[in-house]
Amino acid sequence: EARAVVRRREARYRVPTARVAAWRWNPTVYRYGYLWAAGTLYYWWRDQGIAEKGGFEAAISPCYLNRMDPTEVAFGWGMYLLQMIRVALGLASPLHADSFSNCLGPPLEEYQFPRDLHRY
Repeated sequence: EARAVVRRREARYRVPTARVAAWRWNPTVYRYGYLWAAGTLYYWWRDQGIAEKGGFEAAISPCYLNRMDPTEVAFGWGMYLLQMIRVALGLASPLHADSFSNCLGPPLEEYQFPRDLHRY
């Protein structure tokens, strides 16, 4: 039902939904439009994953399903450097690399729910 409410509200936006609610590159420090979290029910899904202990990272990582890039937010730089570190950590220790690397920034691709509750 929550999804239906969101879709009804999105239909009333005065701009294209993709412009304000999509996971896409834009001139801000975020990788998504400002209504992306509402459109995907991000907070509901993230909390659902934590409650269900969706995966190892959901149980122990303070950055489970992180959507923020700390260096971009704080300084306006660092996205590519942190993304390279995140990938390197995943290659070096693929089993539970996301426990730490999730704190470095969001993935390049948009989260897909409910699939990603157990992926990160």
